[in-house]
Amino acid sequence: MGTWVVPEELLPENSKSWRTLLTRFAPDGKAWEFKPCVEMEVETREDIRRDKTYARAYFFNERDEHVFTYSEPSLVHLLNPWKQLTPKQYSVIIKKKERYFFELPAELKDKKWKCIVVFGDENEAKAAIYPTTASMFALGFPEKALVEKFRMSKRVEREVAIDPLFEHVVTTRNADIPQITLIVRLPMDVKPSEVKGIMAICLVANSVDAVKLELQKKEMSGDFGAVLQFADRNNLAVLAWASRRVWNSSLNHDELEPVEARKINAALDAAADAWSGGVTEIAKKYGIPSNGIMLWGDSAAAQWAHRIALRKPEHFTALHIHMPSSFDKPVPEATNIWWSLTIGEYDVGFENSRKWYEEAKKAGFRIIYRPVPDMAHESDPTVREYTVGFFELALKHRDDPNRNDIFLNPEYYGNYSNQDVVPAAEKENIPAEFRISLPTKELAELWKNMKFTRKEEN
Repeated sequence: MGTWVVPEELLPENSKSWRTLLTRFAPDGKAWEFKPCVEMEVETREDIRRDKTYARAYFFNERDEHVFTYSEPSLVHLLNPWKQLTPKQYSVIIKKKERYFFELPAELKDKKWKCIVVFGDENEAKAAIYPTTASMFALGFPEKALVEKFRMSKRVEREVAIDPLFEHVVTTRNADIPQITLIVRLPMDVKPSEVKGIMAICLVANSVDAVKLELQKKEMSGDFGAVLQFADRNNLAVLAWASRRVWNSSLNHDELEPVEARKINAALDAAADAWSGGVTEIAKKYGIPSNGIMLWGDSAAAQWAHRIALRKPEHFTALHIHMPSSFDKPVPEATNIWWSLTIGEYDVGFENSRKWYEEAKKAGFRIIYRPVPDMAHESDPTVREYTVGFFELALKHRDDPNRNDIFLNPEYYGNYSNQDVVPAAEKENIPAEFRISLPTKELAELWKNMKFTRKEEN
C-alpha cells in the first residue's frame, strides 16, 4: 500500500504537523477506508511494560466541552498495516518511539476541535494538546493532577522492565543442528527473581515464530495448554524450543547400526551441550534457577526431550513424555530424575516403549509407565489430568532431599498390563514384571483413570 493523506478540507487548522492516517478494513472485504486521526508519539527513557501503561485521548469542541474519550488507542501499524501486533500482555516498549492513533470522532468532523493525549501509569503521566496554541489546563481531564505533579516533581524510580517473552539463541558444534532457539515466557506480573523454577516444554513446531505464537496465547486446549496453565499457576518460567529430529524415529538406540549411532550421538551431544549452556546463561542473567527443571514433550518432541534429559540430567527433577516412538540408552546419571511415560497401545511406538521401560527399570530409573488401551498416536483429557498431577507431585517434593523415598515406599502399586491399582500391602498380587510404583493415592487414581474415548464421527 502507498502513503495516503487525509483531504485537507477534513482537517482543522495547523494540522499539517500531525500524521493523520488510520487504516480500517471495509465490511465488503475489498476496499480500504482512511479516516483522519490524531497521532501520539511516545519515547521512554527505559524499557516499560505496555500493559502497565495507558494511552488515552480526550476530544473537545470549539466551546471546550468534552465530546469523546478514547481509553485506549486504535490498533493500527502505520508502516505495515498487515502486521499482527504482539498480544498486549507480552509486549514491551523498548527504548524507542512508538506511535498511537486516535480517530477523529464523527461528531467533530468538519468542525473545530481540541484534543488532549495522555500517556502514563499509576505513578506518573505526561500530556500534550492539539492545537499546540491551546491551553491544556483550561480543559478538564482525569489525569490532570497527575500530569501537573509529574511536571513539578522528580521522576519516579522504577525497575527496568523485562519482556515476559524473549528468546535466546545458542549455537552448536554440529551442522545437523546448527543452533537452538530457547524461548522463555516469564509468569505475568512476577519478577525474574521471584520465579519458582522452570517448566521446560519441547514442541513439535515448524519455526521459532510458531513456538512464540503458542506461548503468547492465554488460553489453549490440549496437553500443551494444560502444562502451560500448570506453569502459570505455580509461578514457573516456561522454557520452550522446537524439536529437531536427527535420530531414527522408528528405532531404539540398541537397534541402530554403529555408524548411524555415532552420527546421531555426535549431533545430540553437541545440541545438549549448547542447550545446557543456554539455560545456564539465561539463569545467570535473570536469576532463574537452572536446575530442578520439569520437562514435558509429546510425539517427536518427547523423543527430543528425553534425549536432552539423558545427556544433561543435572538440570532436571522430573519429566513426562507422551507417545514417543523411539528411545535412547538409559544412563545411571539420570536415575535421580522422576520419569513418566504414557503411550497408546495402538501407537506405532508402543513396543519400543515397553522395551525401553524394562531397560530403564533395570537401570534403576524411578519411572511410571502407563500404556493406554484403545489409544493410538493421540491423547485424552484423562492423560492431561494425570500429567498435571505428576508434575504437581514432583514440584511439591522437588527440594526434599528424601524425595525418592516415596518411590521406594509408595502408597500404591499399579499393574500396567491391566491397569489395576492395589495398596502397597497387596503388591504381591501384581506380577513383578508389570508392577508400577505409584507414590500417592491421588496419583494412583489419576494413573488408573487414564483411558481413551474415541469421538464419534459424523
